[in-house]
Amino acid sequence: LLPPNGSTKVVFSITPPADASPGTHYGGVLFSVTGSPDAIDGSRVTRKIGAIVLASYGTAKQQGSLSQFVVSQKIYQDSVIRFDSQFSNTGNVHLQPKGKIEIRNMFGQLVGLRYINPAAANVLPESARSFVSEYRQSWMLGRYTAKATVFYGNPKLETRSEVVFWVIPVKLIVLSILLAIFILTIIYIGIRRYNRWIINRNK
Repeated sequence: LLPPNGSTKVVFSITPPADASPGTHYGGVLFSVTGSPDAIDGSRVTRKIGAIVLASYGTAKQQGSLSQFVVSQKIYQDSVIRFDSQFSNTGNVHLQPKGKIEIRNMFGQLVGLRYINPAAANVLPESARSFVSEYRQSWMLGRYTAKATVFYGNPKLETRSEVVFWVIPVKLIVLSILLAIFILTIIYIGIRRYNRWIINRNK
């Protein structure tokens, strides 16, 4: 028996079957409370707690790739850029891909940096997992290139992908043109009035 607020150590072993496939396997160790189960509305409830067991068997095959790295739009009117990346695990063991996104302007200058899967979430064998990264900047204009580099496995392997997008703030450009036209018009009218005043004064 385990007294209240007590603890104990449990030692167990795993014997894989002869036909077990190599790679990552998942299981669980469950503990139940002794005694008769509780009855609730005619149903019986048995309380159990457990722990997930992760085990690797045989030869590990660490293999994966960035199966998708895209932006939500090819042309943006504002400076809020969303990157959608997907990592595909084509191996037989779980992987924890982590990476970064480098954003460069048309001159090749690094203007932004974002991260992919910073919490190091697992991607199970023969499955894919999507990640979203968002980049915000007060002012962007022109052509930009985003390069994603993702590391995974031990020793580290890497996969890369690249995407190009444009930022053209149409509303801001139109407002700037209208403001420039207004200022030039005011200057033009002012110069004409000044010249007319000079002519009238000389008369």
